[in-house]
Amino acid sequence: MGKTLIIAEKPDMGRSIAAAVEPGAVNRKTYLEGKRYLITWAIGHLLGLAEPDGYDEKYKKWRFDDLPILPDSFKLVPNARTRGQLKVIGELAKRCDQIVNACDAGREGQLIFDYIRTYLKLKQPVLRLWISDLTRETILKGFRELKNDSEYDNLTRAARSRSEADWLIGMNGSRAFTIRHKALFSVGRVQTPVLALICDRQKEIE
Repeated sequence: MGKTLIIAEKPDMGRSIAAAVEPGAVNRKTYLEGKRYLITWAIGHLLGLAEPDGYDEKYKKWRFDDLPILPDSFKLVPNARTRGQLKVIGELAKRCDQIVNACDAGREGQLIFDYIRTYLKLKQPVLRLWISDLTRETILKGFRELKNDSEYDNLTRAARSRSEADWLIGMNGSRAFTIRHKALFSVGRVQTPVLALICDRQKEIE
């Protein structure tokens, strides 16, 4: 039987987990290796959604006629600064027959792991470590209560939906306003309505 790969969200999280479940693990800089577990980390978002020109070269030019840009399916691209760590995860996965998703307990943690699994085409069964702090007791309790990652599918779908909605509004809205006003505008799903509320309130105060 092969080893289990644990993927944490950040290095400090990975080292804390290793200290609890595999205290004798050898530090290989980008991962830790013990008898049962290989422990590594994602360094936050290793992947993101491709820019518009990643779907079609014509989108390098910002034109009204091309809007809205609506990809049939979204493409993932590695973060250039952390591409090496993504490769490390891929190589370690080849040595394992099971994976533990130990990214942050929440929507964003689900998204980070889901993007890695999708991009690397990982087929191993996945268990979910869901913990709120990194004390040894909490980590060990979390490992005793590991659940099938499929139980968090709805949270993963919500995370993907938010990410794709950010892309659709940001890419299309920013281009539309920039072209219309001939000045660079940044439009966002959250930032724009919040900014509008602040501006409206300031007008009321004045």
